[in-house]
Amino acid sequence: METRQKKTIFVKAPSWLLAFLTMILSTILLFAIGEGTKLDNLAYVVYDLVIVVGCYFIVKQNPPSIWYVLIISNLAGILPAFIERNFWISMMWVFVCSGWVLSILAAIVGMLIGKKKAVSDNP
Repeated sequence: METRQKKTIFVKAPSWLLAFLTMILSTILLFAIGEGTKLDNLAYVVYDLVIVVGCYFIVKQNPPSIWYVLIISNLAGILPAFIERNFWISMMWVFVCSGWVLSILAAIVGMLIGKKKAVSDNP
């Protein structure tokens, strides 16, 4: 018999919405930590970690969503790469681009684990 488990709102939410919320949360934390302080490097590390963890869990829950979760989650870092003139001159690109690489790796790991879980759940 199956046990009834109460599902949270995050399990029911679509992946694009969770990715958008990840982007919003990471951007708020980036500005909250880095604005007005000398903790710019820490702010970018926290920004990257929130996106990496978010991408992992979102893609683990829904493996086909890897195609758009990465773009939506990293949108706050992708747009400045194309719009801001000083992006590639300053050290900001090192933190943002390393976050892109880490989020891609985390999403791939989440996809592989999510596929294994989905296959093993079938009788």
